[in-house]
Amino acid sequence: MKTSLGIWAFGPMITRFVPGGYQPEHDYDREPVAEKVHRAVEGLGDLIDGYEFHYPAELCAENLNEVRAALRSHDVYCIAGGLHLDARFGRGGLVNPDPAVRGEARRILREGAEFAGSLGANMIIWPGSEGYNYPFQAPYADSWRWLIEGLGEVAEICRNRGVALLLEHKNSE
Repeated sequence: MKTSLGIWAFGPMITRFVPGGYQPEHDYDREPVAEKVHRAVEGLGDLIDGYEFHYPAELCAENLNEVRAALRSHDVYCIAGGLHLDARFGRGGLVNPDPAVRGEARRILREGAEFAGSLGANMIIWPGSEGYNYPFQAPYADSWRWLIEGLGEVAEICRNRGVALLLEHKNSE
């Protein structure tokens, strides 16, 4: 059994209840990801086998070498599709009614799956901003079709690259 932890847990921990985060005295938004990783590895040592990163906001080709150095003997366990971190996808990415926005979301997730494959990591999708909050807010049949089509594209890449694709449940909202 492996243990892993999302590096986002070492950020400001902003919630809808505490929008400024639980530690407003720290400027976590400006802290480079490699420094967060270093802090996590120093504090947790061998309690954690690998770390999870949102793609492309937390881990991408541009910062990969710095993050790998900070990981030391730990690995990149999982690449998470981080669409919910991008304001463009506030009305959803894979289910967005705008075809251009949906296309961009699919592109990012496809790239994330390819990136996970190049690292030998898993891929996880959390549909945090997908869907609707109120009845009749979204075209249900279209939204479902768009979601399945988008997930299908990512699943095909993952299958071809030998990447385990995980779908994380959405436990709130």
